[in-house]
Amino acid sequence: MYMRLYAADGRSYLLELECTRYGDEALLGSFVTEDSHQCVAAAWPRGNGVFQQWIKPDPGNLFICWDQDRAGIGHHGNWRSNEAWKKTGNPLVSYLDFMRQLLNNPMRGYERLPAKIS
Repeated sequence: MYMRLYAADGRSYLLELECTRYGDEALLGSFVTEDSHQCVAAAWPRGNGVFQQWIKPDPGNLFICWDQDRAGIGHHGNWRSNEAWKKTGNPLVSYLDFMRQLLNNPMRGYERLPAKIS
């Protein structure tokens, strides 16, 4: 499934969500390119050190480091037993709300485009 996410600065990102075994397993999110749906570093949002606690845009190691993302759990095996994605009520809504916060809450460290001067 593909979801378009919008950041506070007007940029948008295409998030691919792999939902196999929805509810039993955590979702797997990846940012992908518009045209070919390739998961490459250029498709991932950027931010400061706070933002990079969750979004890992390093080529060759692209993943979302969160206890409700399958790749994050893969990097932090101790998160699996917590099954945080099962405690949210609706894993998809929880995932999308987390992404909205990352891209729109200044405290999360997203790198915003400068405002245009007219």
